[in-house]
Amino acid sequence: MRAKVDVILALSEEKIEVYPKQQHPRGPKFWKRQKSLSYSTEALVACEVLEKRSNGKWLLRLVLVETAAEADDDEDGAAQQHQHHRRFQTRKHDFECPEREAVEVHSKLNHLLAWRPEGEARRWYRKEKAARLHRGHSWHLK
Repeated sequence: MRAKVDVILALSEEKIEVYPKQQHPRGPKFWKRQKSLSYSTEALVACEVLEKRSNGKWLLRLVLVETAAEADDDEDGAAQQHQHHRRFQTRKHDFECPEREAVEVHSKLNHLLAWRPEGEARRWYRKEKAARLHRGHSWHLK
């Protein structure tokens, strides 16, 4: 999706779906039609409030994780023995919305995260985030 597109966010226990609102039919013809996105809630690892803006809008970030086996192209069976070594790729989606809607989305998604047992991807994300924060504070200004 493009950076500034009005969307409808649909949340359920199984899926998070993002649908672009229909653009005006007389709009510019050179933009491609926007496609909807659908993610399993198992891929959700965090929902964060990034910024509370002075215009009454909040900036929310959904962090989703996709897994991929490290040895995808291995043909001689080594993929099976390396299957426990996984790498994760994060995908971040930022949404700007009014405060009331942001609070509702944030509370629902964080409730869903607390309700579901913590998986391998979420543990990895929390560990990586803590390491990034530690690296960011490891230098000192004099």
